[in-house]
Amino acid sequence: MEQTQNPQPPVFDQQPQGPQYEAYIPMMSFGKAVKTCFKKYFDFKGRARRSEFWWFVLFVCIVIFVWSILGSFISVAVLFGSGGEDFNATSYVITLSVIIFLPILFLMIPHYAVTTRRLHDTGRSGWWVVLSLIISIAYTATYIMAMIPMWERIDEGASSASQFNVIADTFQNSPALGTILCLLMLASLAVGITILVFEIMDSHRGENKYGPSPKYQ
Repeated sequence: MEQTQNPQPPVFDQQPQGPQYEAYIPMMSFGKAVKTCFKKYFDFKGRARRSEFWWFVLFVCIVIFVWSILGSFISVAVLFGSGGEDFNATSYVITLSVIIFLPILFLMIPHYAVTTRRLHDTGRSGWWVVLSLIISIAYTATYIMAMIPMWERIDEGASSASQFNVIADTFQNSPALGTILCLLMLASLAVGITILVFEIMDSHRGENKYGPSPKYQ
């Protein structure tokens, strides 16, 4: 009597074979991505896949969040170490900004480097990063210029340094400067969204002008 054999269950975790398929390299782990980005600290060439980029973005967010909390305590300790009699809102904002900016300064270069490599991985130019940086610097400089007339009122508690208050006050006192500030803000938002879309996209299959694919072989 012939025995029927049980069919083998299908295997779903194997890469399909054939000329139309490419070997897929497993995604990077969190630790490997952070290590790779620091190893390529000044490397603006080549390509970076999504896992490398987004794990490093998560690492940067964690560092900034933790350091912001620690920076708040440090700045309060510095300003109130003598009893707090000479408390000044402007001094507090400047001190806190400098403390928080320290890790950002340390992480800025590898972040821009991996962002450039991520754009390369989708076939886009790294000049998008340069454009974003130029617009950000121009917006920050204009924002500081707009805030200068408000420092005294901020110290007295009559106004706040929120973006809405700064823009509204600037339009009232200097419509031209307020218009420039709004245009730079919109330009920064548009470029930022464009770059974000590129960063979310999958790797360009195969080799492109920036090098071989870090994801597909």
